[in-house]
Amino acid sequence: MIMKQQSKTVTWSYLIGLIETDGSFQFTLSAGSANIKPMVKISQKTNKNLLSLTRDFLDSQGINASVDRGEKKKGGRADSLRIQGKNQVAKLLALLEQQAPLEVNGKTALFASAKLRDFLILKECCNNSNLNVAEKIDLLKSLRKTSRVETDINLSSMKTRSQYEEEFGLPANASVNAALSILDKIDKAYTETVANLEEGMASQTLVVTGNYLAGLIDGDGGYYVTYQFQKPTRSYNKRNIAWQGNLTLTMETNGFLTIKVFMYAYSIRTAIVQAKANTSYQIKVRKQDDMRVIMKHHEQYPLIGEYRQVQLDLIKKLYSLRDRGLLRDYSVVESFLKEVHQVSEISPKGPPRRSLEEVLEKVKIWLLDAD
Repeated sequence: MIMKQQSKTVTWSYLIGLIETDGSFQFTLSAGSANIKPMVKISQKTNKNLLSLTRDFLDSQGINASVDRGEKKKGGRADSLRIQGKNQVAKLLALLEQQAPLEVNGKTALFASAKLRDFLILKECCNNSNLNVAEKIDLLKSLRKTSRVETDINLSSMKTRSQYEEEFGLPANASVNAALSILDKIDKAYTETVANLEEGMASQTLVVTGNYLAGLIDGDGGYYVTYQFQKPTRSYNKRNIAWQGNLTLTMETNGFLTIKVFMYAYSIRTAIVQAKANTSYQIKVRKQDDMRVIMKHHEQYPLIGEYRQVQLDLIKKLYSLRDRGLLRDYSVVESFLKEVHQVSEISPKGPPRRSLEEVLEKVKIWLLDAD
C-alpha cells in the first residue's frame, strides 16, 4: 500500500475523489445558437456540509460555485454544487488536471473511472472554439460512456441525437462520427490510463493520494454496524451477539476500476459484486483488521462529511466496547443499540433492521436470562 500524505482539509485530491463518486461533467447546447453551456456538478444527499465547504475551497482558488438546495421528500432531488460558465469551468478543469491523485512511474491519472472520458470531452468543448454543431452533438451524446462506439445513453430527461439534429436543422445522422478524430484521441488516452493503472497495481508501483480515498468514502461509501444473535456452540457455550463494523463502497459500472484501486490502496481482499439491477458495483469490507487499517488511515486523511463521520464514530465505539469486554453488559448494549438504530434512520445503510423494541427484547433474553 503506497500513499502520499496530504493536509487534513478539503484539498484537490479529496475533491477529485468526491467528483469520482458524486460528481459529473456535463454540458448543454443553447437553443438556436448551439452555444456550449458547460457545468461541473456535485450532488450530496446526506453529507450536506461537504457542498458548502467545497464551495469555500473553490472560492479560495478563484472559482465561483453555487449550492442549490434539493427536495426534502423521499427520493427527491439532492442538494448540489454547480460550477457553470465556460471560463469558470475551463479554469476548474485546468486546476484539477494539475492535481492528479494517481501516479505510476511518473505517469499520472486524474480519475480511475470512465469519468476521465467525460472530463476530457468537457475540456475539449471548453477549449476548442472551432467545433461545428454536428461535432458538438456527437461529443454531447458521447458523455457517460466508456468508448465512442457504445450505444447512446437516452434517458427520458435527455434529447436523443436525432432530436438535436432536427432542432439544429441537420440531416439525419449528420452528427454520427462527426467528432470521430477527437473521440478516438480521448478514447486512446482513457484506454492508456486504464492499462497504466492496472499495470501499477500488478507491479505494486501505483501511488494513491490519501485524501482521494477519503473523498471516495465521503462520496459513495457507507459505514454501518451489524449484529447477529448466535446460540451456544461447542467453542463458546453462551448465547452471543456477534457485532461487526462494515464499510461499503458503491460505484456505477464504469467505476469498476475505481473500486479495484480502492482495494489495492488498502490491501483489501473481498468480492466485488454487482448491485442495483446490474447498474453498479459494490464491495463490503467486513474483516476487523481491514476496518482498523482504514480507520487508522482517517487519522491522517479525515472524513469531512458530517454524517459519514457519525457512522465512523459508531464503529469506533463498537471496537472500543469490544476491546474493553463490555458487550455482554445489558445496559451498555441497550444504549449502544439505540445509537445504532438512530444513525441508521438518518440515512439507512446496510440490511433492513427489526424494530428497536423487538431487538431489545431479544437482547434481554440473550444477555440476562439463564443460558
